Amino acid sequence: GSFEQLRAVAVAAAGMHAQWWARTSHDIGTSWIPAKQGLDYANFVGGFIKSEPEWYKEIWTALQRYFEAVPVTLVHGDCRLGNMMFPTLPGIARSEKPAEAAEGVPPVVFSDWEATNVGPALWDLAYLCTLSQGAKERRERQSALLSAYLAALGSGMPGQVTPVSPAEGLEQLELLQLVLFYVSASVTKNRLWSGHGNTTKDGMAWAMRVAQAVIDLTGSATACAKLAAALQLPTHFFRNLCTLCQEGLDAAKAVGAD
Repeated sequence: GSFEQLRAVAVAAAGMHAQWWARTSHDIGTSWIPAKQGLDYANFVGGFIKSEPEWYKEIWTALQRYFEAVPVTLVHGDCRLGNMMFPTLPGIARSEKPAEAAEGVPPVVFSDWEATNVGPALWDLAYLCTLSQGAKERRERQSALLSAYLAALGSGMPGQVTPVSPAEGLEQLELLQLVLFYVSASVTKNRLWSGHGNTTKDGMAWAMRVAQAVIDLTGSATACAKLAAALQLPTHFFRNLCTLCQEGLDAAKAVGAD
C-alpha cells in the first residue's frame, strides 16, 4: 500500500480512538465487549503458550503488566489495508490512488469490524504498520506514521492535547509489535484464521512480517537492553526471542513462503 493510504488509515483510526478515549468502561456502546483494560483482548494467548519456555512466558506476563496502566479505547482490531476502502466519487470503491480530502488526507472507510475490541490505542497503528507493508517500507515510514497518528489523536481530544508523548508512543508501538508477535504465533500455530476467509499463504505472509519486525526490535544489544529496561526483564530473554524469530523466518523462506 502507498504511504498516503497508510497515513489516511492512521489518521482515521486516531480520530476514532480520541472519540472513545476514557469512555469504554462506562459507555453502553462498548459494554458488550468483555475486554476492559490492558491486553484483555489478547488473554487467549496465555492458554496457548503454557508449554513454551519460561523466558517466553515471562515476556508475555511482563507485557500484560506494562499495559495494565496504559489507557484504553475502542480499537478496530484488524487494522490493515485489506480491510479498508478508499472512496472515489461518484461511488465507493477500492482505489490505489484515493480521492483527496481536507489537508491532503484521502478519506477511508473501515470494514470488517469482526475483531473490534477495547485495548491500547497504539494497537491499531502497530497492526497497520506491521501487516500492511514490507519490512523496508515499515522501517522507512513508521516514524512518520506515528507522528501523523499522534497529531490526529491530539486534534480529536478535548483541548486538543495529545495524551501520549512521542517517546511514550514509540515505546508503546514497539511493545505492541511484540504483543502482535505473541498473537500472531498463537493464531498461526493453532490455525485460528481458518474459516475467516484467510488462506494459509495469508497467515504465513503476515507471520513473516511480524517476525521481521521483532527481529528489528531485538537484533542488537542496545535494542535488547531498551526492551529489557521497559519490561524489567533480563536482556537475554530478548536475544532468545530474536533467535526464535530468525529461525522461524529462515524456515518459512526455506519452504518458499514470501
